[in-house]
Order: sequence, then structure tokens, then C-alpha cells
Amino acid sequence: MAEPSFILYGTSACHLCEQAEALLASLPLTTPVPLDVVDISDDDSLLACYGTRIPVLQRVQAGETQELDWPFSAAQALALLKHSHSFVIRAATPEDYPVMDEVFRASANALCAQAYAADVLTMWAGQRWPERFALGVQNGDELYVLQQGGSVVGFGALNRAKQLLEALFVHPTVAGRGLGQALYDFLLAKAVTYGMQTLHVVSSLNAAQFYAKNGFVETSREDFHSRTGAVLKSVHMTLERLP
Repeated sequence: MAEPSFILYGTSACHLCEQAEALLASLPLTTPVPLDVVDISDDDSLLACYGTRIPVLQRVQAGETQELDWPFSAAQALALLKHSHSFVIRAATPEDYPVMDEVFRASANALCAQAYAADVLTMWAGQRWPERFALGVQNGDELYVLQQGGSVVGFGALNRAKQLLEALFVHPTVAGRGLGQALYDFLLAKAVTYGMQTLHVVSSLNAAQFYAKNGFVETSREDFHSRTGAVLKSVHMTLERLP
């Protein structure tokens, strides 16, 4: 198989691009990876594609293209460069909503089964309802999907106005592989980019330990009322002083 090629798209007047270059230069790679840095400012087609997304790290191999939009973590960049359990996180589109709904329902029913009764899970995640994501966007949610092997296997949502990590789910078939952490790291980096000082999450009972491990502190326990009418015990948690 042909060796992969790597491109970092940016512009000369982009301080985020400088940060991305510095991050890539600091990666602990045992073998140097050739990286082309491409300035998009003189190419209309590149401007149209990447103008609002730069810096973007791209990998191309055997006709398959994978991209990481900024902000990306060192772990994400390493995964893409080394192709070890590689994944891509990108902004979601309405075409993604049906598969995101499948990921949500599979994750909720499998990973939350020890924390909630079956009838509660059925009301919360038993029926297909991809329209939930359009409603979220109307309420200010920014949606992102994590792709691995060309398939969407996770998604997250961040609400800038509410300083809220609205959702984070991975398909149970890839749970425990670090993809949820990678998705969280991406959303946290987004929050930092937006200048957030505090980040809130309304966690399911089973996910509270994950957020606690990432520095969140429990502030209260309340009932969460889903749009489908389900009532779930939840843990309100807060992360102060974002890095």
C-alpha cells in the first residue's frame, strides 16, 4: 500500500495555525512524518473548503481522506499520523442525524443498563428520533461526530451560550477504546477556544465517574426530563478554571 501523505492547511496570518504547527512539532514520533504546510489564501477552492475550519490536518492514503479540524489534541494528531486506531472528528451535518440517533440509542440501552430501569431506557432511547438533533441545533447546540473506518461511532454536543457539554456518546462496540476520551478532549478544546471559564454537564449516573476523572465536581443530583418524556436521575457536575 502506498505511504500516506499529510497536509496542514492554514494561512500565514493565523495564530491558531502556528499553535497547530507547534503541537505537531512536539509530538513524540519515533519516525519523522513528512508534512506539507499549505497556505490556502491564494487558492479559491481551498478557501471555500477550509476558510472557516483552519488549521486542518489531512491524511490521504489509497484514495481515503481523513481530516482533523482545529482544535485537535496531541493524541488525536498522533492517531491520525500513526494510523493507530485512527479516527476523525468533524462537524455533524443533517445527513449524520439518523446514524447519530442509532449511536445514541445503542449506547444508552447498552451502557446505561446498570443504572436505569428498562422501562426508563425504553422511553428515553427506545424509539428512532433523529429530529432530536435538529431541535438541539435550534437551541444552540454545536454537534460533532467521531468517525472511525469511515463510520460514525460517536458524537458530542457543546452549547456555547449555556457553557454546557450537552452530550457525549460512543457506540457500545467501540466503548473502552479511548474514543469517548478523545471526543471529550476535542469538546474541551473547543470550549477553551471559545473562552469559557466554566463547563457544566448533566451526567447520567453511569457516566459521572468518567467526568469526575476529568476534573468535574458534583454540584447536585436532580431528575433529568428528556424530550421524549423520560425522567432519569442525573448528576449535575461542573469543571472550573478550564485549562
